[in-house]
Amino acid sequence: MRIANMNLHTDIRLLVVGERLLVRMGLSALLQSADNLSIIAQASPDELSAQLLDVYRPDSLVWLVGDEMPNLPSTDLGVPILFLLSDVAQAGRIWNTMRPLIGDHLPMGMMLQHPLSAGQVMVGLMALREGLMVIDPAISVILTPSDEADTRLSATSESLTPREMQVLQHMAAGLPNKQIARILGISPNTVKFHVNAILSKLDAQSRTEAVIRATQLGWVLL
Repeated sequence: MRIANMNLHTDIRLLVVGERLLVRMGLSALLQSADNLSIIAQASPDELSAQLLDVYRPDSLVWLVGDEMPNLPSTDLGVPILFLLSDVAQAGRIWNTMRPLIGDHLPMGMMLQHPLSAGQVMVGLMALREGLMVIDPAISVILTPSDEADTRLSATSESLTPREMQVLQHMAAGLPNKQIARILGISPNTVKFHVNAILSKLDAQSRTEAVIRATQLGWVLL
C-alpha cells in the first residue's frame, strides 16, 4: 500500500491549543522552526469553537495537554487533531471522548511531549493530512486491543534488518546520511544503501513517507 499524492511542499496551517499562553507561545516558536508548518492562531481550550475554526480555517489542530486534563469538545470540530500529552495516562480519556465524535472520517493523533522535536511533529501532521492515525507506541500499549488494531496499518511490508531499523530510527529524528554514518560508524554510501532498501521495503517514495509508514506499523517512535 502506498501513501499517494503526498505534497510535502505545501504548508500545513496550524492552530495551537493549550491552557497557558506562555506554553502555547513556546510550542508555536518550536513548530515555526520546521519547514512546511505555518502557525496561524493560538487558543485556549475554552476559546476553541466552530466559529473560531471557521475564521482561521486551519488544516489541523495541535493540542498541548498539560498536567490537568482540559475540557474536551462535545462536538466534532471538523479538523484533524494532534494531541501532545504530558502523561500516557491521559490517552484513554482523550481516545474514548474524541473517537466517537470524529468517527472514521477524520484522523487523530496522540504523541508524548517529551522527547519531542518540531520535525517529529511535522511528520505526525503529514500523516494526519494523508488520513492516517498517529499513535505514539508508548501510548498504543494502553489502548484496548481492538482500539489499537484500528490505529495501525497491517504489517504487510517486508521486515527490515537490524541495521536498517537503526537507520530508520535516525531517519525519523530527521538526521542526514552523513550524521547517521558518524553515529553508526559506517560510510555515507552504506547509509544511502540502507535508506534505499528501507524505501523499497516500505514502498515509499521519500524519507518522510517511509517514516510515516514505519510509524503506523509501530516500528519507530516519533
